[in-house]
Amino acid sequence: MSKEDQLLILARSRQNTHWEGFNNIGDYHGGAYECDYVSPYTKSCDNVNSDVMLVLQDWCSHDYLNRPIDSTLIEKGLDPALPTNKNLERLLDTHLGLSLSDIYATNLLPFIKLGGMSAAIQMKILKLAATEFTRPQIDIVKPNMVVCFGLNTFNALLNSYAMKGYRTIGEAIEHPVFIGKGVSILCQSHPGQLGQNNRNKGGVDRVSEDWRRMSEIYVGCSS
Repeated sequence: MSKEDQLLILARSRQNTHWEGFNNIGDYHGGAYECDYVSPYTKSCDNVNSDVMLVLQDWCSHDYLNRPIDSTLIEKGLDPALPTNKNLERLLDTHLGLSLSDIYATNLLPFIKLGGMSAAIQMKILKLAATEFTRPQIDIVKPNMVVCFGLNTFNALLNSYAMKGYRTIGEAIEHPVFIGKGVSILCQSHPGQLGQNNRNKGGVDRVSEDWRRMSEIYVGCSS
């Protein structure tokens, strides 16, 4: 069975799964945002043969999807004009020589949280999502490098492998984890402006150095 067919089965599982306290992607605007991916974000990042897989925490919130329908979000699964995506495109190009279309990307939580985009998600929910949806994608795509954005995303994925997480984003970034068969899991600060500003607190450009070090691992994985 092809990677695409396996991922479609996983997407169908997501569509037919309902978690208490969360909505489904198809619950909005008559199912306009529903898709045959685990996360709509993958629409713009669906290279199933990529050496690199990116994992962001969650795709959208109830409040965001309740706004007037967004044709760009339907078509692309993301808004290219958002600072998060612009920063991500820039960092990928500068440090890895890649664009979003060159890689495979997904969201750890494939359901819609209630409230706004900054609403918190319990770690036990993120760990469950990592176990049921993110790890299967890693097993199917078989990337060499899995990059998690944000401490909670990284820790939830580690927890799903029965590994302990880290207390700070700095510690997490400095400790790539190798899970066998040439696969490494790394942490980076969230590409949104708040995440970048927090990491660069004090006027020190830590983000660029974090990505420079990660680029060395990427070269090693790809050689």
